[in-house]
Parts: sequence; C-alpha cells; structure tokens
Amino acid sequence: MSLDDELTATDDLWRPRRWRRSPVAHPVRGGLEAAGALTLAYSYLVNRVVPEVLYVPANLAAAAGFVGLARSSGATWTDLGVRGERVGRGIRVGLAAAVPIAAVVALGIAIPETRRYFADQRTAVGGGTAVFDALVRIPIGTAVCEEVIFRGAILGMLLRRRTPLEATTISAILFGLWHVFPTLDTLHLNPVGSYVEGDWVRTTGAVVAAGLVTAAAGCGFAWLRLRANSVVAPMIAHGVLNVLAFLGGRAVLTTIR
Repeated sequence: MSLDDELTATDDLWRPRRWRRSPVAHPVRGGLEAAGALTLAYSYLVNRVVPEVLYVPANLAAAAGFVGLARSSGATWTDLGVRGERVGRGIRVGLAAAVPIAAVVALGIAIPETRRYFADQRTAVGGGTAVFDALVRIPIGTAVCEEVIFRGAILGMLLRRRTPLEATTISAILFGLWHVFPTLDTLHLNPVGSYVEGDWVRTTGAVVAAGLVTAAAGCGFAWLRLRANSVVAPMIAHGVLNVLAFLGGRAVLTTIR
C-alpha cells in the first residue's frame, strides 16, 4: 500500500461507521495488561521518583521510548499520527477545538460557584516559574509528551490490533490510570481537598472521579487525533486546556478572588 493509500484509508476512522473497522493485526496476548502496568509504573516514577527539575526531559525521553516500543511492535508512522502530510489538518482541527475549550474555561472562571475550583495552589508560583510552566512545562512536558504517548504510540499500537472504538476506549482508560498518582499527590492543593481530607472513602471517590474525567478527556483527544489523522490536533487542544486552566488559576488566586 502506498503512503497516499495508507493515509486515505485512515482519514475517516473518526466516522461512526468506521469505528468497528477490522484490525490489521491480531491482538497480542497479555498486551493490555502489559500496557496498563507500564503506564502505572511510569506515572509512579515521574510523579514520585523523578526530581521536579527533570520532569520535562524525563517525559520527553518517555515519549520517545513509547514511540520506539510502538514502532518495534509494527505500528507505522501513520498509525502514530505523525505524518507530515497531515500536520496542516492537525493544526486546523486543534485550533478549532481550542475555541470552545477556551470558552468553557473562561465560563468556569466567570461563575463564582465553579471559580473556586481553579484556585489550585500549584499555580501560586513566582513569575519566572509561571512563564516556564506556561511556555515549556505544561505545553511540552505535559501536553505534547502525553499526546505522543497516548494518542500517538499507545493508540497507534491499539489501532493495529483493535477496532478504532476499542482502541479509543482502552487508550482513554490508560490515560485515566496515568492520572491516579498525580491526583493523589496534589489533591490537597485544590479546594476539593478540603472536602476529602482524612477520609479515605471520599479520597478514593475523588481519585476515581478524576480518573473518569481524564478518561473522558482522553476519548475527546483521541477523536481529535482520528478526525485530523494527526497527533498535532490533540496536542494543541490539550496544551490550550492545561495552559488556560493554569493561567485561570493564577488569576483567581491573585486578582479575581
């Protein structure tokens, strides 16, 4: 199959009629368990072992490692959504998604009942750190790396061995699991922490809720990836969401509240 044919064959996987497209390879026995264990293991390492100063390079190295793993398993660059021929489409789809995302964040800050949940103490950093976080740590260390890992490597591997619907669901669940340790470690820094502190049942509920929300976001990012046939689309949407939430939190803590 030529590159043009390969791209054309994957350009409409976002359409519901293509969600049950037959995979091109047989599932690997134990592959899902291995993917889940690897996801949780790295999440633990980057959140509890790797020094904060190494967060960005560690995630970049992890993203490269996941890409290497995907390629060694037979995934093509098209499977990974990194073909240069679809970058332009990825930018257009990503920017189109960024508009409603920005509107939702702005609305959340404008409404007093939801505004307080933006008052996350992680945004209370110095000016230089804030600039680094907004321009490097969040968009590159988090958004780009997570999209390469989940909507690039993991989704790409799954698309060869599962239907698009199954691949999207599984990658979204893994994305939710990825956020278990950071949620546990930072819950006390958000106003939500005051409701669950000292109560393991409520804490468990908050972690499960965070996992479900991030899994739902993972489904949305995967749809953007399939819609554009490019991982660039969810990179933009993810980066805009996280950066605006960070800036909104700083605004709430310093000027609005």
